[in-house]
Amino acid sequence: LGEAGQFGRCVVAGPIALDIALSRERSSHKGAHDIVAGAADVLVAPNIETANALYKSITCIAGKNMAGVVVGALRPIVVPSRSDTARTKLYCIALGSLLSREP
Repeated sequence: LGEAGQFGRCVVAGPIALDIALSRERSSHKGAHDIVAGAADVLVAPNIETANALYKSITCIAGKNMAGVVVGALRPIVVPSRSDTARTKLYCIALGSLLSREP
C-alpha cells in the first residue's frame, strides 16, 4: 500500500525493531541505515495484544501521549484506555476522524 502511494507522500518501512524505529543513536549503533531509523512517526502492530502492550509502555513508562485506533473495519475504531489523559483521548478521536475520511 505504501509503495502504491495510498498513504500520500509518506515513507513506509518495516518490519523494523522498535529501538531502531525510535532512536537514531541505537539505529546507528546497530548499523541500521533505513530511512525511517530513529524518526518513525507511526508504529503499526500486528494484533491488538501487541498494540496494547506497546501503547501502555509508551504512555505509562515513557509518559508520552499517543493515539490508538483499530483499522480494517468499515471505519476506524477509537480505543482509548479508561486511564488515558483527556489529551490522549482527544488524539484518539482526532486520528480516528482523519482516518475515516474518504480517499
